[in-house]
Amino acid sequence: MTIKLRSRKESGSFYLEEAMTENEFLLQDRLQKIRSMNEQYNLEANAYLSFSGGRDSTILHHLLDEALPGNKIPRVYINTGIEYKEVLKFVRSLQERDPRVIIYNSGVNIKQMLETKGYPFKSKEHAMTLSIYRNSGRTKTVKKYLGEEPGHTCPKYMCPPKLRYQFSENFKINISKKCCNELKKKPAARYAREAGKSITITGMRSSEGGQRSNISCSSFEDNRLVKFHPLVPVPDEWMSWYQRERDSPLITLLPAVQLPEDRLQRLPICTRAAAGARHNALSAPGGRKTMRVFMGPGLCGVP
Repeated sequence: MTIKLRSRKESGSFYLEEAMTENEFLLQDRLQKIRSMNEQYNLEANAYLSFSGGRDSTILHHLLDEALPGNKIPRVYINTGIEYKEVLKFVRSLQERDPRVIIYNSGVNIKQMLETKGYPFKSKEHAMTLSIYRNSGRTKTVKKYLGEEPGHTCPKYMCPPKLRYQFSENFKINISKKCCNELKKKPAARYAREAGKSITITGMRSSEGGQRSNISCSSFEDNRLVKFHPLVPVPDEWMSWYQRERDSPLITLLPAVQLPEDRLQRLPICTRAAAGARHNALSAPGGRKTMRVFMGPGLCGVP
């Protein structure tokens, strides 16, 4: 599909017609959105980019530069202490060339935190629902997640069959969503206070699903902008198009990282997202499905 744009030239009745693809139109739309938010809320002075080193935040890192050339917006990478070595290596290499990249250590004792707060598993939604089950039993929320509530059987929002064993009295491991708060959210809030930044820019997209399905581009508290998600309406196809359009090797295959599908499914989402993990289903001997994990450094050509 091609979109026609007509821009008026203020000399007589001359109109310039320019053909634009949907991907190009979405790119211009997002660039204009960033510029508009900067005019309204002075992002260059008040915001920082939550930078994971994965695909989405790396593309957003470049979009900010396209929209706001010469901007000084910090790219803040929270080093939790459990990051993939390849991603941390990429972020450090980027930091050497770009002073806006900041590596901020969480300062958390991971062993102690896991023992006291609980272990991450699959997703925040899974951990939260499991916590509800332990405290209140099989509530309506739990039944919906397990597919036991009539009319609520969408697999996309349900507990995978292989993880249902956790919803029993025999499962004693402390699973919690607090890991993200301790390792990422609290350190990020601390950085924001120290740097005087009141707005967080993220690469979240609604097409990622889960709790992000219904997020909007802007989040406010007490009529103040606190979060800006420029990529909310952007689908996976556009992300791949942008990578190709910029002719930059965004995704690097790590052949050593091949996990069975069921194992990858059990990884917490934050662990996958931190590396910009993408996967393709492969047929292994015996018909078993495996996942080949793609780790994203970024658009800077780092192998």
